[in-house]
Amino acid sequence: MLILAIRRPKLLKFFKSFKSHYRSTIKTVLAFLLLLVSTQAAKFPPNFKKCNRKDPNSAKCILEAAQFGVLQANKNYPQIGLANLAPLEIVELKIGAGSHAVVNVDQNFKNCKLYGFEKAKIRQFEFDFEEKVLRNRGTVPEVKMLCEYELNGKVLLLPIVGTGPSTVILKNLQITAHFEFEYVKKN
Repeated sequence: MLILAIRRPKLLKFFKSFKSHYRSTIKTVLAFLLLLVSTQAAKFPPNFKKCNRKDPNSAKCILEAAQFGVLQANKNYPQIGLANLAPLEIVELKIGAGSHAVVNVDQNFKNCKLYGFEKAKIRQFEFDFEEKVLRNRGTVPEVKMLCEYELNGKVLLLPIVGTGPSTVILKNLQITAHFEFEYVKKN
């Protein structure tokens, strides 16, 4: 079993490319949150908070709704087509060998399950309706990724080759996202 815990700056530098591949996963989670807070057109369950963007306190309402949405991410809502995001499943994640002379390893992960996004703390979740932009920031205390892995490459001059089950743990993952959106007219 491969276990990686990112705690020191040197390890963070090594896994910088790995974290960049999480962007699509993070965008999926944030798109889920976006869907949760823009509930005027959908018939969401009554426990979901709805916000009116014309309300003077809408920014606070939207932030609270996004945080509540994170707490709801571990439940299925088949009536509105939302699947459980805990765990978040990724079929395949490939990280190519870097151009670093010291570390040059191809990493392939399959059948991944990511745990921990439902514990995210949202610090910013703001819509700019004129610029059609959503900006958000948050922290996930711990993301645990369980996968099957294949490694092939070199670290320094040592060959690194391996396959098997893996556990990757990211601590205090800082998320910053910027989404552009567009308006869609209802029928």
